Amino acid sequence: MDVVPEALRPANPCFEAGVDCVYPIALWETDALRRFCSEARSPINVLRLPPAPSLAELAALGVARVSWGALLHHDAMGRFADELASLQE
Repeated sequence: MDVVPEALRPANPCFEAGVDCVYPIALWETDALRRFCSEARSPINVLRLPPAPSLAELAALGVARVSWGALLHHDAMGRFADELASLQE
């Protein structure tokens, strides 16, 4: 299934309404992001999911903003828990 047209369908009316950025939440694959960025009419924000390209690659694809959402918090809390557990050893 080609997800880019489906992702652009709600994005285009947002662009026309004057938003300054769109956020295709589940779009992270390199080819899909490249195509979405080239066909979108506004800056793109993506969620930095673990399988997503690196920050440099995202910038090269045309991504304007990167969000981590709750992922940074979950990662930090996991590391904190590991550190606490090591103190009990």
